[in-house]
Amino acid sequence: LGHSAVTHVFWLDHLIASALASLMGLSMCWWKRNHNTHHIVCNSVEHDPDIQHMPLIAVTPRVFAKPYWSTYYTKWVSMDGAAKVLVGNQHFVFYPMMALARFNLYVQSWIQLFSKERLHYRKVEICAMTVYCCWVVKLATSMPTWLEVLGWLLTSHAVAGILHVQIVISHGHAPGLCEALLVDDYTKWVSMDGAAKFLVGNQHFIFYPMMAVARFNLYVQSWIQLLSSEQLHYRKVEICAMLVYFCWVVKLATSMPTWLEMLSWLLTSHAVAGILHVQIVISHWAMETYHGHAYNDDTDDWYTTQLKTTMNVDTHPMLDF
Repeated sequence: LGHSAVTHVFWLDHLIASALASLMGLSMCWWKRNHNTHHIVCNSVEHDPDIQHMPLIAVTPRVFAKPYWSTYYTKWVSMDGAAKVLVGNQHFVFYPMMALARFNLYVQSWIQLFSKERLHYRKVEICAMTVYCCWVVKLATSMPTWLEVLGWLLTSHAVAGILHVQIVISHGHAPGLCEALLVDDYTKWVSMDGAAKFLVGNQHFIFYPMMAVARFNLYVQSWIQLLSSEQLHYRKVEICAMLVYFCWVVKLATSMPTWLEMLSWLLTSHAVAGILHVQIVISHWAMETYHGHAYNDDTDDWYTTQLKTTMNVDTHPMLDF
């Protein structure tokens, strides 16, 4: 919905997502602003909100060098006394902070909705967020003791915190200013040969079968990466983990009484996982493609291309409550 990839109609996807704030408790207006900024200035220390976690944690040594101005939060960030203590112990602070991170997203959502910035469906989201808060409060206060209320709130939000751990770690390992995201690692020319012409010409037939078996390709790509000569973090750990996974799959598959059941289980289980591949591919197809070299200068069309599908502000006033 945030990428306009469900109905492919900007205002409709946005309206649905805003209404669903009654179930999620997060503002789509806030998410779009945060997410779009992240992709336009990805891993920029001064501009990307997804790597600005001071004074709790630092994702790059560059934040220690000198104070910097956060263009997203419009404030100076520096290593003050609190930051030195917390960052110095961030290996202890990280997981407790992720367990509570969702409460921060509630605060950011409300700050966004009550800001003076022009937003789509502000009133819809405020109503939906109010419904969500009333629902959570009602559920929490229905418990017999305050200890159970506190336990439920912390546990339920800590489970949601698993996603925050994944997001922060996936961004935290990359060098600043897009160095990890703009590496041209394709060393061969891709041309439309006879097979490609035939397959692309019939892609409307092969798309879903291909997605059903896409996970097998990810296995192959994983092993190619792990056995490559490229410098990798925790190569031996991942090889061991992958071997454990394959031994488990083989053991489970061979425990079935017939080869037909084994084949059916492998294909069905991987086809179910293929639903995610369908969502990922379709959500990216909805976005316009940029042809050229990114991040040349401030006038680069890269920036406007990134904004076209997720930040369209030309919605009709009748629809923009």
